Amino acid sequence: MDAAEISDAWIKLDWNRTIFSSLMKEYKLQNSKRHESNKLIPSCQMGYFIQKVKFK
Repeated sequence: MDAAEISDAWIKLDWNRTIFSSLMKEYKLQNSKRHESNKLIPSCQMGYFIQKVKFK
């Protein structure tokens, strides 16, 4: 693994962290709007989406 590969891995990791935190923000936001429950992301779907993002 050379320096380019390592930095590439870090970029991917950082990107995933950004996506994850924005997802969690969105999820918490939706959770706080209980009256709009039809817009809520089911937790199983959430988990599936996170898996999809992680292993891209």
